[in-house]
Amino acid sequence: MKIRALLIALLLLAPLLPAYAATPPKAGAICSKAGITKNYDGKKYTCIKSGKKLVWNKGVQISANPKPSASVSPREKTDPWVAASQEISEKLKASIPISANFDFLITSDANQLFSDHAKETLLKSAQFWGNTYSPSKTIPIAVGAPKSLESITKHLSNYSYSIPQWRLDELKNLKEDGMQLDVDAHPATDSVMYLVAGNQLSWLNVNMAKTMITHEYVHTVQVGLLKTRNGLIPCWSNEGSAIFYGNSIVAASNTNSDYLTLRNNWLAQLNFKNAIAGKSNNELLDLLKRSEEDFKVCAAPLRLGYSAGSLMTELLVAEHGHEKFVKWWVQSKNKNWKIAFKEVFGIEINDFYSNIAIPFLLKSSSTL
Repeated sequence: MKIRALLIALLLLAPLLPAYAATPPKAGAICSKAGITKNYDGKKYTCIKSGKKLVWNKGVQISANPKPSASVSPREKTDPWVAASQEISEKLKASIPISANFDFLITSDANQLFSDHAKETLLKSAQFWGNTYSPSKTIPIAVGAPKSLESITKHLSNYSYSIPQWRLDELKNLKEDGMQLDVDAHPATDSVMYLVAGNQLSWLNVNMAKTMITHEYVHTVQVGLLKTRNGLIPCWSNEGSAIFYGNSIVAASNTNSDYLTLRNNWLAQLNFKNAIAGKSNNELLDLLKRSEEDFKVCAAPLRLGYSAGSLMTELLVAEHGHEKFVKWWVQSKNKNWKIAFKEVFGIEINDFYSNIAIPFLLKSSSTL
């Protein structure tokens, strides 16, 4: 009964008590305890002792410092293909033309798409890569049809280069609906390039031809940096990066093409969707590991080094930038590429495959 009586008394008394908590602080108004603070109308008021009374001071303006949110870089806000292609476009715009030493042979029967665009496309490629690699020696480049093989081999022999016999046999058997484009390392010139294509390639268009020419110049850069055509970087980077840079440089230099269209056209041409269809994550991991060296996975018949490799290059350029990607190549010249990969990108290659690449490959495949 005493507790009940006390509660009733307090309730009756409550309206008579000073409403400190409910009353907004005002300079000079009475407050309850020295040192307490209250924020009101953009100011922080403090209860201070003034003579024998406790009153609110004049208040201090509160600066507008909103709680910082987790920073999200522009790269993280966009799809990888957007960030990566924008990176290349900006690099191309900032680059300047260079005087590349190319010695061209273009035979009279060469596929017109290659004969018309080889020079300008290779010069644009050399411009993009100028800060990374600028040829100090004359690079012989032969463009022709299968029937002009004799002229092509003669042009290259002027630089003491002979096409390997296995490749020569392939070129001799090439039909008018086939092609063989390649770059090879050669000490006397750093590299040589030959673009041999028939004239019955119904699927080929101007932009795809340009991406293939640009693709081969990426190999020229790789040879210039690594002094070898294969072996120091994984096959998927060797070929996949050539696909990526071929698409992105052509898209950046041509108002009649866009990166996503070129990218998806090549993924379709390389049968990427079917190559990974029905595969478990463990099976895909095994294929990516094999695409490092196994040419039957990297190239025909699966061609994952070209397709999946281009998407993994896209991911790395989108996240880390063009310079870091090339830095990985350069560091791989003198150390194992897997060690260089961890040092440059901060992740073990198998973790990259499992946690980043495979989810992205599956997502990209679903949009084709």
